[in-house]
Amino acid sequence: MHLFNNCHNRQHAAMYGTGAFYDLNTTGFQSTLANNLPVEEICVVASRERTGEITFDWYKFSRETVKRDKTGTPCRAFFGNHFKTETLSRGDARRDGIYSRFFDINGNFKRHSVLHV
Repeated sequence: MHLFNNCHNRQHAAMYGTGAFYDLNTTGFQSTLANNLPVEEICVVASRERTGEITFDWYKFSRETVKRDKTGTPCRAFFGNHFKTETLSRGDARRDGIYSRFFDINGNFKRHSVLHV
């Protein structure tokens, strides 16, 4: 399972097309993350809502391709089949067995873009 931190609320499907759920840079540190994901790998994407709650979208990975984002920067776009959504308060998410891994001890999103579980 891979956990993806979308704390900047990038709209992946709008940028890359239906089924896109995350992106990483093709160079630098992000180029070393989430490489060679197997098809059907479970991927959970956490995004902040304006209400302060956190939405967790679950996908089964299908493919990765390089596409340009809205600024023209080439990115590794991840695609998959969405199968579940949960929205929780930050407090409830921090106490959850899986979702708690997104947060540091102060309750802030960890800086890492990707966590492997």
